Amino acid sequence: MKDLAIYVCCYSGDYHRAKILCESIRFFCNQVPIFLIKDGKFSTLQIHRLGNIYEFEESDVPEQLKGLRGWGLRKIFAFFQRDYERFLYLDADIVLLKNPFIIPFKKFDFYVDTSGFKDLDGSIPGIRFRGSFPIAAARYTFDPIGIGLFDPQFDLKNVLLFNSGHIFGKSGLLDADTVKNCVEELNKGGNLFFWDGGILNYLLNKGHQEGRFTIGGECFRIFGSDPPEKWPTLTAKSVLDGTFQGRTLIHWAGPSKRGKEIPYGPILKAFQTLYYRRLHPFAYPLDVAHLTLATRFREMVQRLRRVRSAFRRNP
Repeated sequence: MKDLAIYVCCYSGDYHRAKILCESIRFFCNQVPIFLIKDGKFSTLQIHRLGNIYEFEESDVPEQLKGLRGWGLRKIFAFFQRDYERFLYLDADIVLLKNPFIIPFKKFDFYVDTSGFKDLDGSIPGIRFRGSFPIAAARYTFDPIGIGLFDPQFDLKNVLLFNSGHIFGKSGLLDADTVKNCVEELNKGGNLFFWDGGILNYLLNKGHQEGRFTIGGECFRIFGSDPPEKWPTLTAKSVLDGTFQGRTLIHWAGPSKRGKEIPYGPILKAFQTLYYRRLHPFAYPLDVAHLTLATRFREMVQRLRRVRSAFRRNP
């Protein structure tokens, strides 16, 4: 197996974000292979101009997981790829601020970002600390009562919780049947798992508790919603000239709302500019027009679905 690749999950609605992410990867990581895990059918020919970018083949995943659908679930495919010993998985709404491979991820089988969660005493943001499950994390991971029924052996006092949008991992360590069971439980419509974040927090902590693999972590992300005064040295200039000394990446986690300015937008703009310099002059306006039309079409479809649902409830 080769040593390392980066996997990015995207759908047509955030493909424009994936382009900027991949430009930042190329800026800091040269020619590390990038694989796009597509959710849905759409063309990614343009992004291949960055070089060494491929579409992930679903045929490579275990049979019981093929056809996996749902918010963020297809990222699980990265854990079953067979070409690279290690991988870095990234959500599309991320931009790198430096080379991520300076993080000591190879000390563990999985290395995760623990920002946003607290340790046992609740006094220190969760930097490399394991502890009891904080009840506030149920909104983003799993229901602690339900998990006790689903898996009575799971130890809620021995967890390291994390954001599932950026994970360093080793391939082939998760059990496909267990993943399938978790997805089936999610699809029942209950509140046991909060989508991919809940399933992966359960699976990785379960494997660590059983000694099948190790999981470590630290705070290496910046929230896209953080106020600028929290990171006064974080600017487009400090990122591009390599002088920013803070965390490794910024994750917006769905920040864009029509009519509102995106926090740290100049950083997005800087990498967007670098990306479109590779293309013909009309590429950017054409992409903007396509994105605008696609967004309006999705909004129209959603309105029609709401109207149809209302008619069904009130015939």
